[in-house]
Amino acid sequence: MQNDFEHIVKDLRKNWNRLSGTKRTGTVAIVDLTESTRSKVEFPAPDIGFERIYRFLEITKSTAEDALGKVFIKFLGDGVMIFGEESEVNPSKFIEFGERLAVQIEKLNQSRYSTGLTMRFKCALDFGPDIYLLVGGDPMGTVIDRAFRIQAYLQPNMVGASREFLDHINKEYRKRFALAGKAYLKGISEDWQEIYALKGVGGFSLQLSMEQKVREALRDFWQMGEPDRPIWIVSGAIPKLGPDRSIYSLHHGDANALVEIVHTLSKAYPDRQLEVVNSEEYLKRNKGSFDNDIVCVSGPSFNSVTSEAMKLLKLPLEYEFDEQEEMNKEKDPVLTYSGKGSAAKFETEREDAEIVSDVAVLMKIRDAFARGRFFYLLMGNQTQGTYAATQLFGITSHCLLGNWERLKDGVLGIRTDRFGLIARTKVFHDFAEPIDLGRREEILLCFKV
Repeated sequence: MQNDFEHIVKDLRKNWNRLSGTKRTGTVAIVDLTESTRSKVEFPAPDIGFERIYRFLEITKSTAEDALGKVFIKFLGDGVMIFGEESEVNPSKFIEFGERLAVQIEKLNQSRYSTGLTMRFKCALDFGPDIYLLVGGDPMGTVIDRAFRIQAYLQPNMVGASREFLDHINKEYRKRFALAGKAYLKGISEDWQEIYALKGVGGFSLQLSMEQKVREALRDFWQMGEPDRPIWIVSGAIPKLGPDRSIYSLHHGDANALVEIVHTLSKAYPDRQLEVVNSEEYLKRNKGSFDNDIVCVSGPSFNSVTSEAMKLLKLPLEYEFDEQEEMNKEKDPVLTYSGKGSAAKFETEREDAEIVSDVAVLMKIRDAFARGRFFYLLMGNQTQGTYAATQLFGITSHCLLGNWERLKDGVLGIRTDRFGLIARTKVFHDFAEPIDLGRREEILLCFKV
């Protein structure tokens, strides 16, 4: 058994020595014919489907040979992988290849294909040193993996490139690219990577897909620390209501608010563990420590984590609340702000007994209790305001991108990693309408934390 193990290790080392000797630096292009599966379903005759793929592969191959010269070309079903060593092909030549391919595909579309069969493609360009050649010169390594990841985020008719590719072309060529967005390249880096789009090609996209823009907005706003710990989503808990009964609810503060946060963070951090607990369970499981990434939902009257955090952080917010009237739905808490040299009260608005608008509070504080960790507080005077606070930058809100851009551009005059925001939301049949920060009347107060 020992001899067998030593033989295996020796063979592995021998193969690695051989493989490591093939290490190269160069440029890779991953080209894909988009929507080919859909076209094959809509036009099922084998001659049409295969004919389109065949022509695409042939045009891509011939264009690569004309623009790049001697390169490695491999067909991948309805896609093509192209690799050129740095010593043989300048990375900037791959830009010319992308532009030429767009021209050739457009000529073919105009001469041969109807609207339903029009060819569209996407091409990802990357550059790097950690490329190894298998039998036949087939490249593998992180650069190849990264290019495939980038290609998956591109829209049809788009040539995209990594930051590493741009760093290895001259300044004049770099001007031909625009930042298309950022994405999480699984297996490559925990940090989101910038993706750039080639400009100047008629009709080609300069932005990642709308779904990716939403992911980017969510990720940029809902910043979190290192992924070595879960993200804690902490709801309120209803305290004792009388001597004979004690009711606890995971969803107090607003069931919709909790669902919104879970949905949002699941989209922004698909690989992070989410712990959804009420405040009493959080304090028990963490022995009172706030040394985590925490999203706290609902106000201090029902959420003991909110209450304790507000005291520890000495936040300039307080609720005027009559405990004897807490079950009277027509008796609303009043939010009081007492900042430096100013004070204000924010009340729920009613018509007769019906709530017509409520106050929403959102706070985001970096390094609140531990370096590199984030604490979020979302609450309202009533549950409608709590839900509206979660929607401000929530995935279901049609105002997400606008609110994110407004915050990112600094129009609100606050730091994007330490701030408090008080806004007003309209209420329709007990549902909070999304808050649009583009409407100045909905912003009641912005303040630094």
